[in-house]
Amino acid sequence: GRHSGQYNVSEYEYYAYSEGALQKVRSPETVPDGSPTQEKLTSSSSVSKPRKHKTSDNEHSHGSFFLRIGAIAFGLGTMIYNGLEFGVFFEIPIGSPCYQILRGVNPILQLVFTFMQMYFIFMNARLNIHKFKFLARFGLMHIVATNLCVWVRTLVRESLKEINEFRVAQGHKGEDYMILGETRMMNEEDILNRTCERMEIMGSIVSDSAPYLYPFIVEYSLIGAAVLYIMWKHIGRNPRFVYDPEAAGDGMSTVSRRCHSRVDCVGASKGLFCGLLVLVASLICLILFFVLVNRNELKMLAIYLADCSHCGIMFFSIIAIFIGFVRVRQLKFHGEREEELDDILLMVSAFGLFSYAVFSTVAGSLSAYTKEPNLLVMVTGILSVLQVIIQMVFIKDTQRRQVSLPEHERTKPGRQIVTFLLICNLTMWVIYTFETQKVEANPVQLEFFGDLPWTILLRCTLPLAIFHRFHSTVVLAAIWKNSYKTRIE
Repeated sequence: GRHSGQYNVSEYEYYAYSEGALQKVRSPETVPDGSPTQEKLTSSSSVSKPRKHKTSDNEHSHGSFFLRIGAIAFGLGTMIYNGLEFGVFFEIPIGSPCYQILRGVNPILQLVFTFMQMYFIFMNARLNIHKFKFLARFGLMHIVATNLCVWVRTLVRESLKEINEFRVAQGHKGEDYMILGETRMMNEEDILNRTCERMEIMGSIVSDSAPYLYPFIVEYSLIGAAVLYIMWKHIGRNPRFVYDPEAAGDGMSTVSRRCHSRVDCVGASKGLFCGLLVLVASLICLILFFVLVNRNELKMLAIYLADCSHCGIMFFSIIAIFIGFVRVRQLKFHGEREEELDDILLMVSAFGLFSYAVFSTVAGSLSAYTKEPNLLVMVTGILSVLQVIIQMVFIKDTQRRQVSLPEHERTKPGRQIVTFLLICNLTMWVIYTFETQKVEANPVQLEFFGDLPWTILLRCTLPLAIFHRFHSTVVLAAIWKNSYKTRIE
């Protein structure tokens, strides 16, 4: 029938069609033998019992639309990085001691894996699997582990590249030291005295672009692992569909009706333009940073601009969140909504941002009250930690609120703040992605920890900090869209 496969039938035994629709009838234990009902059951049960479908749609997406768009963006960045790595493979001649066929095969395999997983996540956001569950659990968990391995491998490789930069200062030629070190059957003397005979086809494109592209791999792997883990947890679950009794017969679920709701921008204009002012000011500081940081006499001014803009955004965000707490209290609170995927991604990525901010605060606390740069770094680190904590509490609270009164439909209390925070987090994502990647942008941390330790700390923590800002933007966009429309019970 029209609704076949949309009922949880594990506890039922006998079914019959009545007026074109499948309906439950009494079990045979309560029907006497020889009765007309028993004869009807006997004749119809063999043809009316539905079969469980291999797959079905979950009531909610395993990842929001905005998160899936982010997966595509980060996946494309990963594929660009893999393509550049494949181009580097052709710089090493076949007769070189550094030549390894796997250096060309691995980028291609990772590119194919990235594309296939990206397509799977985007096209199967509601997938629940009901047959071959053992294979499905094994396969999905294997892909989750693969994403985690790619994540760890990327961090290790990028840290080794940074170590190689220090080797270059000792007279070795570019990446030759690291590539030769990976080659088997070669002693230390050979590594020091031989080169890879590389042909500079792509020049420094890969080395210059790697600090901006490798965080895409980490962020993409994190999204892929989290989404597929949620999908793994839903294997075998039958979704429940609720049909609108006022529109019986149209075959459309209430969940599907929500997709047709009108999206409006009421109650967001002030927050939008205030956020755009912050974005423009931050972009100006970002451009000035890149212009001034390469000039020795103006390098300190560039660093002051970067730290001040970062500190200012944190300060205004904290004030906005406290105002938001007051405003959203007017909305109705309901505690049953569970955004498990968002919680996982926010908590994991917040660890990286906490680590980055805490290490910066420790470095800045040294001579903080005698040197202005140290004081600025310490204050910025403290504000970053406070901002992340209260913003996560604000997100968790607002996710579970909904407009309930006609007055709320008109005024949208708290939506201005959500809009402002959305743009602030987007601004911080841009700053972390392009500005903070430069190791020389952190002179206070470099002086305290040393070049090599701080570089490794930066490469390990910053990708998660970047992703936290991105995912906070995604979650706030979902709140902006879902919490300010009438909830369909």
